[in-house]
Amino acid sequence: MSELYAVVDCARDNHIYDLVHQALFPACLFMTDIVSPMGRNAPYLVPVEHAETLIESWRKAGRGESWGIFLRSSEERARLRQRLRTFNQAKLPDGRVVLFRWWDPRVFRVYMPTCDADDLKQWFASVEEYICETEDGSGFTIYRHRDGTLAQEHAERWNGF
Repeated sequence: MSELYAVVDCARDNHIYDLVHQALFPACLFMTDIVSPMGRNAPYLVPVEHAETLIESWRKAGRGESWGIFLRSSEERARLRQRLRTFNQAKLPDGRVVLFRWWDPRVFRVYMPTCDADDLKQWFASVEEYICETEDGSGFTIYRHRDGTLAQEHAERWNGF
């Protein structure tokens, strides 16, 4: 059975870290001490089922503020976390390796449509769909992998948002 997760960017607002840690089972997508400055500004994988306060705050104050994205997966939580962490770095044309903020909807919306079939296979190996706010926060785009291509569905409302 698949589970809905939020991938939440604690760097977007000072209050998000506390909201994330009121939820059950938040998993940092960085290898860091969660109370360090880096941990307080890291992305977290959070099961939506156990994050009522976070989700309600996101609905009221986070819409259009790039707090993160959602995804649906039936992968075991620890394995999903490990898989998602593999996307945290990108290699630039000059060879430098940099942090890739894929959980930021402003990045995700631009990047995902550029993926080729091999990239999509990696992104969707453990994920059934990604859900991302539209640029103005008025709706959502749902991304799915269909026959080696990216399928995008737009919705004005999604999951109570």
